[in-house]
Amino acid sequence: MLKVSSQDPSRAPLLLSAECQRSGTVMRVSLDYHCCPATAPSTQLTCVQVLLPLEPSATDVQCQPPASWNTEERRLLWKLPNLSPTNHSKGSGTVCASWQCAEAPWGPPPSLAVQFVGCGASLSGMELELVGSRYRMSLLKKRFATGKYMAGCTL
Repeated sequence: MLKVSSQDPSRAPLLLSAECQRSGTVMRVSLDYHCCPATAPSTQLTCVQVLLPLEPSATDVQCQPPASWNTEERRLLWKLPNLSPTNHSKGSGTVCASWQCAEAPWGPPPSLAVQFVGCGASLSGMELELVGSRYRMSLLKKRFATGKYMAGCTL
């Protein structure tokens, strides 16, 4: 997990809010995303991907918007269009999925992974702390790229 701290939390390039809901044997996960204009008003986030691993017993999977299914890795993949903070219709949105479980899920809620690339901006003034081994971030001049950001769900 990446923890970002700053005097102004809106300086993060992409704000994320994940939520999980359980109802009997049905699980629903949603992720709201918002491209933040405070980072750099003209910056586009490209190669934006959201990954959601599913447990083996998941059936009747419904996605909005439609996602690709990787059978071997048992995960959903959303490839989002380039996100721009100046275009409200393409700077924010929601992805969600729901599925049926063989029995009521009792384990921890699933984690979403988010990847993106930003060009033409820097993240100065922010302190980044990598927590765990599932995250990678590279920073090259005025280009930043994330590895997997695990957005934890709240129940």
